[in-house]
Order: sequence, then C-alpha cells, then structure tokens
Amino acid sequence: KNRSSLRQLLRLYDSVKMLQVVVWLSITDMSFFFFILLLTWKEALSSCKSRNMELAIINSQTEQDALVFTIKAEAAAAKYLWLGLTDLDKEGSFVWVDGSVPGYTNFGEAQPDDWKGEEDCVHVRTLMKYDWNDVWCDFELNYVCQYFE
Repeated sequence: KNRSSLRQLLRLYDSVKMLQVVVWLSITDMSFFFFILLLTWKEALSSCKSRNMELAIINSQTEQDALVFTIKAEAAAAKYLWLGLTDLDKEGSFVWVDGSVPGYTNFGEAQPDDWKGEEDCVHVRTLMKYDWNDVWCDFELNYVCQYFE
C-alpha cells in the first residue's frame, strides 16, 4: 500500500512539473509536444489521444533532425521518449499508431532486437545518438505527442 501511495504521489508530482514544448515545423505542418512525465507506452498513447494528438510519427530524416534539435534545445532532461511505433499486433512488423508502415526508421545498431521476446514499443534514446530502440511497453518513459495541421 505504501509503495502504491508513493507511486501515486510521484505521478502527481510529475504531472505538476510536466513540460510541454511546442515546435512548429512549417515544412511538414506538424508540431511536437514533449511531456516530461513518466508513462507506459499505452498510457502515453492514451494521453496523446486525449489531446487529439498521436504519439510521434517520424517519416523522414528531416523530421528526425527536427525532433533531435528540439530535444536538445527544450527537453534535454528526457533521456528516453516514447514514439508511436510498435509491433504489438504482429511481432517484427512495426507500424505507426496511425496504421502506416514506416518508410523511414532510425534504429540503433543491432536494433530492434526484441530482447527476451518482450520488446514491442519504440523509444528514442537521447543518450545514444538519438537513435531508436525497442523496449518493453510497460516501462515508464517520457513521451512525444504530435499534432498534424
């Protein structure tokens, strides 16, 4: 019970210190919202949807570069950020949360590896050249929502 109460208190604290950074990318007509708030992948997905957004979808090197630039400038405290890419429905077949198949990816070396057969959700690693990695969906990470114009 104490551990549960502590977790609730920490989540409340995290929600109070939540950071939202808006970046408008005129080339792609989209904006990123960074949340320094620890949630599982499904919770982050739900949080984005509740704001009429999606977990971030990165379709090109230009969009990846914009994401990296913005993280460095505005959300440097976030070491890991959920993206909207998963293979929850079919192992090894990654799709974006909008149902599209990725035409661009930025996975790190030897990734995705589906370590222990349990890694189905993708995050960007700010400590590892801003590359992508598959991890357990139940990890609690910061996240990036995206709004499309």
